[in-house]
Amino acid sequence: FLHAVTAGLLLWVAVVVCLHLTSASLGNDRLLRLLCVMANQVGFFLMSACGLSWRLTRKALVDASATGGLCMLTAVMLGLLYDSLLRWLFGTGTPTLGPWGEVRLLDGVFAGAIIVLGVVLGPAGDERFFRASLFGTWQAAGRPWSGAFVSSTLFAIARLDAANLVAYFGLGLLLCSLYRWTGSVLAAWVAHALLNATMFALLFCGYE
Repeated sequence: FLHAVTAGLLLWVAVVVCLHLTSASLGNDRLLRLLCVMANQVGFFLMSACGLSWRLTRKALVDASATGGLCMLTAVMLGLLYDSLLRWLFGTGTPTLGPWGEVRLLDGVFAGAIIVLGVVLGPAGDERFFRASLFGTWQAAGRPWSGAFVSSTLFAIARLDAANLVAYFGLGLLLCSLYRWTGSVLAAWVAHALLNATMFALLFCGYE
């Protein structure tokens, strides 16, 4: 886990330097957390890519798209319910956007890069590491429930978003269930990628 985080952080040094040179606000705590989250995802992808392969047959793609899409819709509905509950309990000013909202404040090039990485590479890294590698190891050992708990806990912590920690833990459990049901990391990636794409769409449509 620490090796993956370290590898990602090293790759993002260039991005932080570029942001500094373009006068982006590195003093912004949420922006720094966003960069760290994305760095973690890059590290997860690099550290868990070896030994795993995608089954890119036509049937696999169709099945992954169908099950991943259904899982994404479920996650969106649960996420909106969670958001409403959080605002009802703690007030309308509750910061439910987390660090991802900072992408709207970046220049076009950097915002575009984060969106592409957040929709494609980030989910691939998360699903390879948290579901296929971490949860998969526990599941193969006959302890899927323990694996789901450990994987989802680390997944939630890696988001660096205390306000939405419970939501990310629940999302982790949902994706573990999808992976266990389908046996396909591709289905989990499709669900995660579509969910992130929906999140970015909502952000740029003015969702607060």
